[in-house]
Amino acid sequence: MSTIRPLDLSHLLLQSILSEKDWAIDATVGRGYDTSFLCHLLPKGRLFAFDIQKDALDQAKDRVKNVSTTIDWIEDSHANFSSYLAPYEGQIAAIVYNLGYLPGGDKAITTTVASTLESVAQGLHLLRSGGLMTIMVYPGHPEGAREKDALISYCRTLSQDKVDVYCYQALNQMNQPAFLLALQKK
Repeated sequence: MSTIRPLDLSHLLLQSILSEKDWAIDATVGRGYDTSFLCHLLPKGRLFAFDIQKDALDQAKDRVKNVSTTIDWIEDSHANFSSYLAPYEGQIAAIVYNLGYLPGGDKAITTTVASTLESVAQGLHLLRSGGLMTIMVYPGHPEGAREKDALISYCRTLSQDKVDVYCYQALNQMNQPAFLLALQKK
């Protein structure tokens, strides 16, 4: 039996709720792996792809240059969702986060507690009923550890009448492994 890693579970959950014409957000494009995955699930859909680093967006564009999905590339922080997506409140089927820093990039440029919490709060308003938000959290670096604590605290405050919150993580690993938060809007 193979191990189901948190990222694998994120993808399984997204596959279970997305249809080909849905709209989604890749909140942290990075190298474009989630962007590519989402494009394959949304061949007739629309994807809003956010990253603060032009280099990340350029690499992701190369990765998905042959897809049919409509992609809006946005070089800005996910904390600014509302500036771009307010007209689409309640229409987004999924939002995907892969927090931390750009693999192979400048480790000093990371997602932050403030921007992540702001983005998650805005994202919950953008999600449609039944919509899913997956957040891969990497607590192995200082800002990631702060994000972990802040996100868990924030998620505990969400009304169970409005959002289901799940956490998938390895409990017997000592090296601060990545884990998945999954939030589904009711």
